[in-house]
Amino acid sequence: MVNTNNQGQEELKTLLTTHRAAFVHWVDPTSYSPWQSIADARELECMAQWSLGWITYDSPGKMVLALTLAHDHLHVADKIVLPGGCIKQIINVKI
Repeated sequence: MVNTNNQGQEELKTLLTTHRAAFVHWVDPTSYSPWQSIADARELECMAQWSLGWITYDSPGKMVLALTLAHDHLHVADKIVLPGGCIKQIINVKI
């Protein structure tokens, strides 16, 4: 059942004071298998994407973004490890 009162929103506001949630824009190294000319291969691009999650670790070398945070606020699942050079933009979630 969905919580429609302000209790859930207040809990999230409190959680955001201790845990960082953000939209992360990052570029994924991409591979292409088909044969093509070298001239055409120069036009290939990496895939840019956005992920929304909880930043559990952040340093210049890498970021760990967890897509799921447990109710105890101590455990995470569905993690993405992003090399620092792949991250293009971070927008913190605020309520």
